[in-house]
Amino acid sequence: MALRQRIAARVRPSREPPPQSRPVQLSDTQRTETFSDGVFAIAITLLVLNLATPNHPPGQLLNVLIRQWPAYLAYCTSFLFIGVI
Repeated sequence: MALRQRIAARVRPSREPPPQSRPVQLSDTQRTETFSDGVFAIAITLLVLNLATPNHPPGQLLNVLIRQWPAYLAYCTSFLFIGVI
């Protein structure tokens, strides 16, 4: 019988009132910071759209990608610049 009472006690909802939550006080700059974080995330994501797989003969992809090093250097530089900001 004791087991049944323990199970029933766990199943029954508690009669305690829910804890009172305090209103969240946001700082004056938090909304601006959140917005700018979103803008930076979108800008970093858009950088990758300029990278494309070039036309290449079979087995020559690595050589073609190495010849495009300026595009990858620009991507890395832009990514780091935006990331630092």
